[in-house]
Amino acid sequence: MEKTINKSKSLFLFVIMFLLAISMFGGGTVTANAQTVESNYTVQDIIDNTVFVTFRKGDTAERGKYIIACYYVPNEYYDTSFTYGVVIFPKDYGLKYNLTADYHKQAEANGAAIADVVATNGLPEENGYGINCGLAQIYEGNLSRTFCFIFYAKDADGNIAYMNKPQFADYESLDVGEMTLEELLNKTELATDMQGSFKTIILKIQELVNSIWIYVVIAMSSVVIVWALYIGIRVIIAQKNEEKINARGMLKGLLIGVIVMFVIAVGAPLLINGLSHWVTW
Repeated sequence: MEKTINKSKSLFLFVIMFLLAISMFGGGTVTANAQTVESNYTVQDIIDNTVFVTFRKGDTAERGKYIIACYYVPNEYYDTSFTYGVVIFPKDYGLKYNLTADYHKQAEANGAAIADVVATNGLPEENGYGINCGLAQIYEGNLSRTFCFIFYAKDADGNIAYMNKPQFADYESLDVGEMTLEELLNKTELATDMQGSFKTIILKIQELVNSIWIYVVIAMSSVVIVWALYIGIRVIIAQKNEEKINARGMLKGLLIGVIVMFVIAVGAPLLINGLSHWVTW
C-alpha cells in the first residue's frame, strides 16, 4: 500500500514539474510587426500541408536543457487568425491514458495532464512560416525520457486538427544541437522538397490508378466469368470420379482467385490513400 502511494506521489510530482517546465518556455518564435495573413483553408488543410522540419536541443542559463520541435507552414495555408501549437507529454504517460487522437478532449476525459504550448507567432520565411515549440528546464531524471510532440491548428470557432504522425524525442538521444538561422532554413527547404517530391509521386500514382481502374476491374471480371464458365463445363461433362475431383479442385482455385482479386481491388486504393496521409510526416 505504501509503495502504491509513493508511486502516485512521484507521478504527481513529475507532472507538476513537467508543466512548470513547459510554462517557462516561450511557446514559439516571437517576431515583431508580423504581417496579417488570412487563408480560406480549414485547419485540416493546414495540418495536411504542414511539414515537421527537425528537433533542436541546447543548454542555456535562461532555458536550461531544452528541446524544440520546428514546423513549417506554407504561405498559402498560414492564417494569423488561427492558433498554432504543440501538445507535449511523456510517451509512457500517453500510453497509460490512451492519448491517441483528439488529444485535448481525451486528456480531459481521462484526467491526464498534458502540456499545450501555443506559438505566439510564426517566423516569416521566404515561402512560409516557421513555428517552434518545445520543452525547457528538463530535469536530469527526464533527459532520457521519450516525449511526444503533436502539432495542431485551431480556428476561431474552436475547430482543431492534429498532425497524423506524432514526433518523438528525448534529450540524450538527440544529435541535432542549436542551429544558425541559415542552417534551419536549409533544413526547412530540404524537408519541404522531400515532402513535395513524395506527394507528387503519390498524386501521380492516384491519377494513374483512377484512370485505368475501371478497365482493370472489367478485365478481372472477364477473366473470372470465362474461367467460371470453363470450370462449369468441366464439372457438367465430368464422367469419372477423378475428373470430378479435378473439377472441384479447379472450382476451389476459382473461389480463392476471386477472393484474392477482391482483396487487391479493395486494398490497392486503401494503400495508396494511406501513403497520401503518411506523406504528412
